[in-house]
Amino acid sequence: MKRSRGGFTLIEMVAAVAASAFVFAAGTILVVSSMRMQKQILNDASRVSDARVVLTMIENLASDGNIAPPVHTGDDITIYNTGGTPVISYKDTNIYAGDSTTNPPLMENVKNFTATVDGLLLKVEITDSNDETFSTSVYCRSWAPELSEIKTTLTSPQGTLIADESNKRYNLISKAFGQLGSTGQIIGDSQTLTFAQWYCNGTYYQNWDDNTPWCACFVSWCLEDLLSSPPKYAEVTEFVDYFKNDNKYVDTYADVIPGDVIFFNTDIDSEADHMGIVLKVDKVNDIVYTIDGNRYDQVAFGTYDLNDPHSVIIGYGRLDWST
Repeated sequence: MKRSRGGFTLIEMVAAVAASAFVFAAGTILVVSSMRMQKQILNDASRVSDARVVLTMIENLASDGNIAPPVHTGDDITIYNTGGTPVISYKDTNIYAGDSTTNPPLMENVKNFTATVDGLLLKVEITDSNDETFSTSVYCRSWAPELSEIKTTLTSPQGTLIADESNKRYNLISKAFGQLGSTGQIIGDSQTLTFAQWYCNGTYYQNWDDNTPWCACFVSWCLEDLLSSPPKYAEVTEFVDYFKNDNKYVDTYADVIPGDVIFFNTDIDSEADHMGIVLKVDKVNDIVYTIDGNRYDQVAFGTYDLNDPHSVIIGYGRLDWST
């Protein structure tokens, strides 16, 4: 077929139209895909922003010393301020400001929300519906009881302790407070002994080394000189046996007060493997405050929510302060 001067053949025209249609269709697909991608990016950015708002609220409350340990209530979790007012709540896959579900949620379609206590840390984690995780860990120094508060509890006119026992319990706690921050060495000891070395009169016990757990040695050291025959053990299980043999071991915290000993099971077996000293029991919110040796390799405060389904507390020991 001959081409007319300056023109196109019929086949070439059809091909040109088809090519134009293909380019247009491809361009349309690209535009639509780009719009969808842009919408997804904006949506993801909005989700990140929503999560950041929730976590920032919690961080600001913690830095102001205005947050209380969370109370676990099954699948619903509420975080309170120190005045007892709900500030963040998780209900039916949504996170709200306060406990009202009548206002728009701060974040919707949340797969999981956890707020757990670990010592003086509040650990919060949000898992989005697409399995993306947002988290924060905030230090709540206001959770740690003060010595003056503990002394008031022990000497309260409503209390039933005789003065001698009250003073001994306070002296035990005061002595433990003086070791806060220790990483195993006895603060103020001229020989710079560790608690494990002290237990063994300056030498290591059997195969003990710098990595050996020393929470029991810490409690033994704190009790030294406060009783005529204080229990002195290097193993947590030995302390448990001591209290059980003397009928001073209890499973519940109903009658537990500052100066009692607390036992934990942190692994999968049935035996106690960590211990500390009770500082305070909040029976309204079911919170126990402690001071422990070898807690993350330090003498540190502990805060334990008894409503936590994963609570590791297994019992308490009541010392005979009359000896």
